[in-house]
Amino acid sequence: MRYLVVPPLVTLRNLAGDELNDETGAPAAVSFSQFTLSRLTDLLFALEGMDGALAVVAISKELVRAAPGSVLLLDDAHWHLLARATKRPTPNPSGLIDPYYSPVILHNMVPYMKAICEASDRVSHDQTIGAAGT
Repeated sequence: MRYLVVPPLVTLRNLAGDELNDETGAPAAVSFSQFTLSRLTDLLFALEGMDGALAVVAISKELVRAAPGSVLLLDDAHWHLLARATKRPTPNPSGLIDPYYSPVILHNMVPYMKAICEASDRVSHDQTIGAAGT
């Protein structure tokens, strides 16, 4: 099993560090769940057939409780697929780039990428599965 601590909400900034705004003028932000759900649409999961489908279902269920500071519990095989799709996204046959992997946005996603790829195989004594930590 892998224990993944959900990072805080990311406010988007350009490469110069200026805050980006959404269409209403408010600061643009991306949640961990939004980013991770985008990873579950990677072609890698489809290429894995039923194993990929089972991973998508299980990870999606965990994301329902993905509040910052909470700890998600992922099966090792499912985590491996998610980590692979995060580290090296599968090229989209249509040529479209995942918006979170565009050069303008990608650097903002590093905390989420690290949380996924560096998920621990142990839960620490101060972490509670499914609950927000302190």
